[in-house]
Amino acid sequence: MFVDSVDVLKNVFRNCLDVSVESRRVYLTRFTEQQLEFYRTDPLWAQRTGLAAGICLDFCTDSPFIKLAYEITYKDRDWFCFDFLVNGQFVECRGERPVKSLRSALQFMVESPCRRLNRVTLYLPQTIGLTLSNLELADGSRIELAPAYQGNFLCAGDSIFQGMDCIHPFASCAVQISRFLNMNLLNQSVGGLIFSRRTLDEEIHCRPDIILVAYGTNDWTKAESLDDFETRTREYFEKLEEIYPHAKTLAVTPLRRKDEELRYNVGPLAQIREAISRICRDFASISVVDGLSLVPHPFSFFDERGVHPSDEGHLYMALNLLKQIHGEDT
Repeated sequence: MFVDSVDVLKNVFRNCLDVSVESRRVYLTRFTEQQLEFYRTDPLWAQRTGLAAGICLDFCTDSPFIKLAYEITYKDRDWFCFDFLVNGQFVECRGERPVKSLRSALQFMVESPCRRLNRVTLYLPQTIGLTLSNLELADGSRIELAPAYQGNFLCAGDSIFQGMDCIHPFASCAVQISRFLNMNLLNQSVGGLIFSRRTLDEEIHCRPDIILVAYGTNDWTKAESLDDFETRTREYFEKLEEIYPHAKTLAVTPLRRKDEELRYNVGPLAQIREAISRICRDFASISVVDGLSLVPHPFSFFDERGVHPSDEGHLYMALNLLKQIHGEDT
């Protein structure tokens, strides 16, 4: 049977701001219209806002399978994976590397004979933009909302925290942290993004308990000067604290890079790290996390460019950030 109820479809997707449904086709977004207006000032940012970082399909059912169709609208990488969990356990992934078809359908089997009603969770790829359609279960199956999470986690960063270059969306740092803390995730990270107060919208209906901010590595190559960077960074944190005065906020300085000894308008990348740390001392609600401490230093934990952590690198990031959240040293 196809899941036709608009109300049901809108409630079985998690970790997004809005779900719209038209003729069984589902469109998902992580941003408000005000935020999207800013991202449209850069064509690459605009495309990457359509990536489903952290978004998942999550509900309970007694169906022995779930089916759904997808259509790829944008490729940021030439691969993608859908990660499927049953009752919290990773079962399988489906995807392509390289991408061969822009339209297809998937079927996942729910093999858990000891439990009649199973919680199924499907994490969507963070490397492609897509629309979903024709969610299908076995005829006569039940579908119920999954148990609610306790608390909200907002992630605001660049491509690293958007999940590049993870193969598995389930392995990305933001997803792992949200699952460990049993929190809803809103991952508003966008590849190539810099510090800008315009990425923040006071009208957003998400009220996070924990915020992770991780910009700076793109500012290093794009900022006109160190003064320009420091001004934008301070304005960002001022507005962040104004909107979310009670949230626990972690500001992560840039991770290690192979090319970090290069010099741009602001100088070496170390200048960016030092400036973020210095500026954040003026904000009582913000704790600084040394990005150099999060991922093991061998570049085998990164992509070929030595910029984006691998799946294993993301798991180390999640582990060490969780220690910081709980007040332990990494």
